[in-house]
Amino acid sequence: MKTKLSIFLSVFSLVCFSQTINTPTIPAGGAEFALRTITGTSASVAIVSTVQVSGAWNFSAAVTATSSNFNLKPVSASPSGSLFPLASHVRRIGTNEEAYVGYNGNQYTFHGNPQGMLGGPQKRYSTPLIMHVFPITPNQVPYTHTGTGTFQAGPFTVTRTDIINVTWLASGSLTMPTGESYPNAVLLKVLRTNSDNNPQDPNGPYVSTIDMYHWWVDGYPVPLVETRVYTPPPNQGQIQYSSTFRTPQSEINVQGNNSDIITNSTITNTLNSTDFGSTIIGNVITKTFKIENKDLGKLTISNMSLTGTSFSLVGLPSFPINLAGNSSVSFTVAFKPNLVGPNLGLITINNTDADESVYSFIISGTGLLDVSLNNINLEKELVNVFPSPTNDILNVNAPVGSSIKISDINGKVIKLLSIEMINTSINISDCEKGIYFVEVKTSHGLNTVKIIKD
Repeated sequence: MKTKLSIFLSVFSLVCFSQTINTPTIPAGGAEFALRTITGTSASVAIVSTVQVSGAWNFSAAVTATSSNFNLKPVSASPSGSLFPLASHVRRIGTNEEAYVGYNGNQYTFHGNPQGMLGGPQKRYSTPLIMHVFPITPNQVPYTHTGTGTFQAGPFTVTRTDIINVTWLASGSLTMPTGESYPNAVLLKVLRTNSDNNPQDPNGPYVSTIDMYHWWVDGYPVPLVETRVYTPPPNQGQIQYSSTFRTPQSEINVQGNNSDIITNSTITNTLNSTDFGSTIIGNVITKTFKIENKDLGKLTISNMSLTGTSFSLVGLPSFPINLAGNSSVSFTVAFKPNLVGPNLGLITINNTDADESVYSFIISGTGLLDVSLNNINLEKELVNVFPSPTNDILNVNAPVGSSIKISDINGKVIKLLSIEMINTSINISDCEKGIYFVEVKTSHGLNTVKIIKD
């Protein structure tokens, strides 16, 4: 991608505010970031190794390439995780594992690679490299740390010494290529020097460097922007330039009774409150549900809807609802059955999760007849819809003069007809497989039954 990201050094600029980077809290399932990059073998293609220290960094004009998402996962998610017992997480780009790192107390540590950064053998550090110590504070004293390890290069055992130098430069606002803005970012100058020594090689040691700038924002476990100039050992390849932009992602989850509700679920149960149980017609049962954002990026809920005449949403806040990372919001659903027998509803949550932007699930409850009313006419109007599942014929028992509406799960009306006999058979062989709702309207009210077409 031929784009020059020119950032010029201005050491005399004043920083008008400062920001502290505290120890990050990483969700139990890890964190995901959308990744955009600029790479090349020439400084004019990607970056220059000088950075403006003005306290305002705007990358909105940078032309970047989309890459596979960057993931920070628990080390237990890696098939090679047991080889790095002191690491807590594995860094991935797409499905490719990049590095093993640790977040232990106030230290961010590097434990090695499943393969070298640019290919080569697996590298495991017996002494992890302390890359950062939290909190990162304004004008902190520059520090140097060293990590060591050995690895095999063919028949030879190579000893690596990895030295990192970190210098605090400035605080300021950061604007990403995709437009997201962070008012309190911190810029660090980071230089790593790797020295690989093989006693049997008279040309060693082989020294490479990674000259970097890191833009950190409080609350995130990795820098959101990172520039690199990788210089290999002499005669070992070309200098590599890159800029990486990481945008935090959101992850929606819904719970009832502290149990997860799977999106598109068509099965209800009392454990996660999707089954409201039974109550007499006219009475009310309420259940509270929780929408969680289980990642670090902002989750926006644009709206919610509920279909099903016996259910209603109670006390919703105004939309849109913006959920910060690792936060949640609750809502309540009231079940007031107006039908004897099964009552169904469908909750739909529209949101900005990248792969679950429409989060929906079915809720159910059963309406009971209050026999103390001795309402003979009501008893005569009980509706029966069967069988379910069915392949072709659906039977409906209902009073003459009732109407039937069959809709798919998206609300599209498939069939409309009137009942001329108490026992009515309906051919649905032309319907696609899936879930349908059968609404039978009698003189008493509306009955809704869920069926499954095989």
